[in-house]
Amino acid sequence: MISCRGMENQRGFTLLEMIVALTILGLITVLIAGLLPAGMSGAGRASAISNDVGQIRDVQQLLRRQLTAMPPLTRREAHKNKLLFNGQEQTLRFPAYPLAGQGGVAPVLVTLRLQQGETGAALLYVQGETERVLMPKLSDGQFSYYGILPPETAPRWHRAWANAERLPKLVRLNVTPGDGGQFWPALIIAPATQPPPFG
Repeated sequence: MISCRGMENQRGFTLLEMIVALTILGLITVLIAGLLPAGMSGAGRASAISNDVGQIRDVQQLLRRQLTAMPPLTRREAHKNKLLFNGQEQTLRFPAYPLAGQGGVAPVLVTLRLQQGETGAALLYVQGETERVLMPKLSDGQFSYYGILPPETAPRWHRAWANAERLPKLVRLNVTPGDGGQFWPALIIAPATQPPPFG
């Protein structure tokens, strides 16, 4: 006959202990599975915000570069040279050198336009027949110009710049992002023209 005395000291898992362990393991799996999509969507949002910030930085650098290096294009009017610079609340027209990749080195007239559409506003860059969207998903925006317009004697911000004999001291672009858009700080640029070539 076989003795069972040696088996009395060996202890294993009971069925109840096994069920409790599997239940706890199942709960942990459910929690992890529930948090994983939230973490992934957070990473996706962070990536989208990073892209928006990069796009804002690129647009601001482009506008700063083009407005601080305007070629001295003028038109002759009433025996005076008038600068080709026209600033309104929703549009800004000025001479600039072509963007890289567009060919040519001669200055062209560029128009920045805040345009309202069905889905909101957008900042457009228009050069000749080419129109590019610089910033989509805007709710509103406006240009303003700081300087002295005759007969004033002190500089102040204006909604339009009609003085074709001198540039404004500053150009400001304020935009309001649309729903879910990234905050855009006011862009203030001191425009300058390059000296005319000798000759």
